Amino acid sequence: MLKLIGVKSNNEYQPRAIVFKEKRLYPDIVAFPKNKDREIVMIEFQGYKEPMMRYIIASKISMMCTQEQYTGPILGAIVYTDTEYMNVSLPYSIQSQCGKSWIKGEFIEIDLSQFTEKDLTDIDLIPGTPYLIIQI
Repeated sequence: MLKLIGVKSNNEYQPRAIVFKEKRLYPDIVAFPKNKDREIVMIEFQGYKEPMMRYIIASKISMMCTQEQYTGPILGAIVYTDTEYMNVSLPYSIQSQCGKSWIKGEFIEIDLSQFTEKDLTDIDLIPGTPYLIIQI
């Protein structure tokens, strides 16, 4: 199978089965649009250091799409409770050594520690409420 997809190997890989169906992934918030022309929104809240946070949200998005047979638009967002939690999160990028296969992600990322209590209570009143888009 490895040769079929173009991986050159002299038994340098160990085959292993990974069962995703038993792994339970629950996003913190999933918002389904009432208008089918809008995107599904998935939001994760991050309140501790987790280097794989961007990979985690990407996996939840992928699993939801697979289970629902959904191929439409999705907006993924991560809301960090502190700057250090955002800074420790690794870039989401998976690439083959030959460069023929890659997966990259872009999410909206918000650092709650940059907002005052008033900013948060007035959020509906602020046109173009600030958020940070991080290209990964």
